[in-house]
Amino acid sequence: MNNVLSGIERDLVVSYLCDCNVPFTLVPQQPADRIFSFTTGQGGVKILPEGIILFTEAWGLPQELVGQQVSLRFYFKKLGLSFSSLVSCTKSGAMALVVPREILRLPDVEEIPTTGFSCNIFLGEAFSGERISCSLREGYPLFIPEVWQLLPKKPSSQLTGRLRGICGVAAVEVSAAVSRKLMSTGKSLLVTAGWIQPGMVLPFDGCLTSRDVVGELDFLDALAKLKTGFYFTGGQPDSEAVSQRNQIGSQLQDIDFQQVFCMEGVTTAESIARILPLIPICRYLAEPQDEVPPAVMDRVQPLELIYVSSNEIVVAIQRGQFPLQQDMRYSLLLQIPVQATRRSITVDCIVDSIFDGGDGRTCALCRLANLKTEDQRFLFESLNNSRYL
Repeated sequence: MNNVLSGIERDLVVSYLCDCNVPFTLVPQQPADRIFSFTTGQGGVKILPEGIILFTEAWGLPQELVGQQVSLRFYFKKLGLSFSSLVSCTKSGAMALVVPREILRLPDVEEIPTTGFSCNIFLGEAFSGERISCSLREGYPLFIPEVWQLLPKKPSSQLTGRLRGICGVAAVEVSAAVSRKLMSTGKSLLVTAGWIQPGMVLPFDGCLTSRDVVGELDFLDALAKLKTGFYFTGGQPDSEAVSQRNQIGSQLQDIDFQQVFCMEGVTTAESIARILPLIPICRYLAEPQDEVPPAVMDRVQPLELIYVSSNEIVVAIQRGQFPLQQDMRYSLLLQIPVQATRRSITVDCIVDSIFDGGDGRTCALCRLANLKTEDQRFLFESLNNSRYL
C-alpha cells in the first residue's frame, strides 16, 4: 500500500468498515483536550456503503462539533489509517461524517537520537534470551538529580493526583517567602520541627542549607511555621522572575506563585532518595498521551528510559503489553558516552514496582543489583557531578 489510499484501495477500506465493527478515535480541533472513541455498528453508529458514518441516536459528540473539521483514526487489518472529515448535521438531527476520497496511512513515530547512549534489557539469564532496547524520552534527561525541576510550573490536577497517590506528596499552601526561595534556587527544602535540619548529609546538592538563608528573616519566620517534611516546586530556577517580583513590594501578595508540594514526615536523606524515582513516574503517567498511535497495531514497542541513578532505573511504555514482570530479575546493559568512547555497565535489575496508568501507559521501578563498585562510582559521579566517597 502507498501512504495515500484512493480508488479501489479506498473502496476496499469502506467495504471493510461497513462489514465489521471497527473502533475509531475522533480528535477534534476544539476542545483540544478531548478525544472521543466509538465503534461502528454499536451505540447507534453505523457506516453506509456510500462512505458516510452516521450517528443515528443521541450520542456522546457535543453539538459544538457540527461544522468543525475532525481527525479520525482506525486500524484496517492492523494497519493504522486516518482521514479528516467535516461534522455535519442531517435534517433528522443526526450527525454525519463523510469518508473522503483519500485515506492516509499513519506515519511511524521517529525515534529520538540517543547520542551514543544505549540501554538494553535481556529477558533471559546471564544476558541471554530476547533483548529489549530502551530509547530515551524527550524531556527526561537522565543525569539530573533534582527531578522535581522537570515538573511543570503549573501542574495539572491529574499530576497532583498522581503525586499524592504514588509519592504521598500533597499540594500545600506556604508563605510567599518560602515559595519565592524555592522558585529562585530550584532547590528543595527539608524541614524538621520548623528548621532546616543541621548536619544533614545529602547525596546531592539539591536541598537548601542554612548557608542559603543567612539573614533572610522573613524566610526564617515562615520556616518556623512549616510542618516537618520534604518541600519542592516544579520548574527550573527562575531567579530573574523572582527578583522582579521582589521589586513589586507591597503588591507581592497578589502574585500567583508556583504550586509547592510536601511529603510530610520525611526527615532523612534515605527517605528523599526513595521519593526521587517516583516523581518522573508521576509526570509520565499524567502527561497527555502521544497523539499519534502506532502505524501498525500490536507492534512491540520499545521501552523508554526515564530515570537513572546509581541504585535504580525507571522504564516505561506508552501502550501495548508491558514485557517485564513484578519481582523478576533481568540482565541490564548500559552504554554511556564518555568523551570519545562509551562506558559499558553490566548489572542485574529487579522489578521492584509496576505502575499501571490505566490508559495503556505503564512504568516500572527497577532496583540495580550486583553493581560493581567502580560502576556505582561512575554512575554516582555522573549524576551528582561530585566525587563518590
